[in-house]
Amino acid sequence: MIALVDCVLINSPDELYSEHYIADPKMPLGLLYIASYLQSHGANVSIIDCYAHKYTPERLIQTLKNYNPSLVGLNIATPNRRVVCKLAEMIKEKMPRTMVIIGGPHATCLPQDVIKHAPHIDGIVLGEGEQVVLRVLNNLPRIESFPGFYATADTSATIKMDIAPRIEDLDSLPMPAYDLIDVKRYVEISPELYVAASRGCPYNCSFCSSPVLWERNVVFRSFRNVLKEILFLKDKYAISSFYFYDANILIWPELKDFCEKISQLDIRWTAEACINDLDKDLIPLLAKAKCYRLSFGLESGSRKIQEYIGKIIEDDAKEKITKLWEFGIASRAFFIIGFPNETIHDIVGTAQYIIDLCSAGLSDIAIFPCRPYPGARLFQDYLNIYGNAKMEQLLQFEYVEDYKNESDGRIKAKLHRYDTIPHFQINRHFSSLEIRSIIKAMYEIFYNYKHFINMSNGEIRHFLLSKVGRKGN
Repeated sequence: MIALVDCVLINSPDELYSEHYIADPKMPLGLLYIASYLQSHGANVSIIDCYAHKYTPERLIQTLKNYNPSLVGLNIATPNRRVVCKLAEMIKEKMPRTMVIIGGPHATCLPQDVIKHAPHIDGIVLGEGEQVVLRVLNNLPRIESFPGFYATADTSATIKMDIAPRIEDLDSLPMPAYDLIDVKRYVEISPELYVAASRGCPYNCSFCSSPVLWERNVVFRSFRNVLKEILFLKDKYAISSFYFYDANILIWPELKDFCEKISQLDIRWTAEACINDLDKDLIPLLAKAKCYRLSFGLESGSRKIQEYIGKIIEDDAKEKITKLWEFGIASRAFFIIGFPNETIHDIVGTAQYIIDLCSAGLSDIAIFPCRPYPGARLFQDYLNIYGNAKMEQLLQFEYVEDYKNESDGRIKAKLHRYDTIPHFQINRHFSSLEIRSIIKAMYEIFYNYKHFINMSNGEIRHFLLSKVGRKGN
């Protein structure tokens, strides 16, 4: 059978084709970059977007057989690791002559786990995929290991963190191959289309795997290159709202130049940032440039926990949020509850911090249970304590459906969107389900902060402990 395409990239699902709610689908920007890079070198590429369209196993295999590709690549993250490995094994069983490789953050940080659960795949991509996948494709049918790629059949190689060299000139990459996916499908769910001005993060938070993925080295695109992509997307898809998929937009050296240019256009945008890097004098320019929201990872209101995770939030955060509000820019904060050494005293500190920020103009929050991801120092700390025998439990996630009985629609939406908890008990004092109950209580505090604003620490402590069936004052 003649191959209709050289390579098929699969945007892997979170579950094996259930009707599970897709609340916050993320456009597969990494796959789109790999696809366009392969196309720019003459390859014929297709993308199967299982995540957005819920392919059944039968439909996926039949589609792949119709394409008859030489190479299939799947992306993988820790929460969907077992699903992706099962898919890869299924593809190899049904199409043994097709080369199957897996890449993504989980593959880069814990390649041994991928090999364990998908032993018949042909290789693993470690790090950025554009140049690595092209080299694999060009070398077919021969599969061998090289920096950034581990070939499972290469008995002379070892599975190790041999990450691909970083791509230093992001402007040299062609525009992502948006035409290979159903962009309108994503726009229907969220009006914001993803773009990226950088890759990497300079910080070293203990709960994050970014230091392994990017080695704390940040590479930037030029503002002209980003602007060209935004204007193309606006013209092609009639989209005027964009989400910068960057770790911290505020460290972009050309952010001011971008703001000056974008302010002249009918385009609005949002981004994630580190609040310590927000210069209050920059806020008027951001507002003029139609930045309508900034999202900050504040993580905890406890200084002890901030020190533990290596992320001290400066004392002027409240002033910055107030100034953003004054200039019409919404602020969203991300928090994490349930670090290993976190006590109810620390959690009360976070609750008080949320109340304080709400009074300053904080617009929205998202709260997550502490999850040790492979590559993060926190994950290694747990392995050092419990040993590799506990690794499988550390990697597992469970879906919870407590949102179904929630009467407050705002809290229900939050619990539904972020509906997984760690299988393993991460915190020394509370189980994963108890941490989930505390998170629900923290949402109650956020949405009703005026009711809690005059409460003492003891009263808030009592409120939180009552949610997990414990007494406290």
